[in-house]
Amino acid sequence: MAQRAYGAGAVSHGMGADSGDAMAPAPASQGGGVSSQGSGSLPRDPSADFQGPSHTDWRPNPVPAPRLFGLGVVFKKSDGEGGMLVKRVNAGAAAAGVLHAGDRVLAINGTPLDHVQDAMHLARLTHGSRGSSAILHVRGAEGGENEVLVVRGD
Repeated sequence: MAQRAYGAGAVSHGMGADSGDAMAPAPASQGGGVSSQGSGSLPRDPSADFQGPSHTDWRPNPVPAPRLFGLGVVFKKSDGEGGMLVKRVNAGAAAAGVLHAGDRVLAINGTPLDHVQDAMHLARLTHGSRGSSAILHVRGAEGGENEVLVVRGD
């Protein structure tokens, strides 16, 4: 059995009666990782066969947004008298039994609602994770003011 060195590795070839004295590298399909293009060629790069995922196969795994819970209150549009007027409180909502139609919420967690006109700003104030609380400064329909605690998602 004869050995011939190519680059960093050696390839073994069996010599039979028909093979004569000439030695040729084994085809790549027979192992050895050597190209059959002649003695001056380099070993074949195995990464050349890699066909990774195409750009259409890659999709990011988005992190799901945490579920937010509101107060269960529907407000009327601002009437210019400060705060937000409660139009209705949904049955079974976090604020049910605490707020009533006609109440005016003046602040949520210390943030005055006098100039809140953007629905997203109001949603950030009213919504939070399950079990989180909101302190509402409320003027009742009869005129008295107090602070109430509402626990979201209960």
